[in-house]
Amino acid sequence: MVVDHPIPGDQPIDLVADLSAIQTPGHTSGHMSLLLDRGGGILFVGDAAVATRSGKVKRGFINVANDTIDGSLRKISGYEFETAYFGHSAPIKTNAAGAFRRFVSSI
Repeated sequence: MVVDHPIPGDQPIDLVADLSAIQTPGHTSGHMSLLLDRGGGILFVGDAAVATRSGKVKRGFINVANDTIDGSLRKISGYEFETAYFGHSAPIKTNAAGAFRRFVSSI
């Protein structure tokens, strides 16, 4: 695969001033999550994690516990955001950053 335009990690993307790419390897080595600084913060988690029906965060279905994925989840928990949208589960629409913090405190 050839990359046409690399996206810098952990900094704003030029396309939208309030959208930041966060490098969250683990599901894949190049996995990125996106944080939109609007409405209290909206995190597009992708496949870095999933949400349970009760609104708890856990590792994605094929994301085994290891330093890489757990490090990415810890990184995510350091950001402020109200809502989180996942690749394969329903969103968490209230205190999503808190849900990530509760999960990483258990790993």
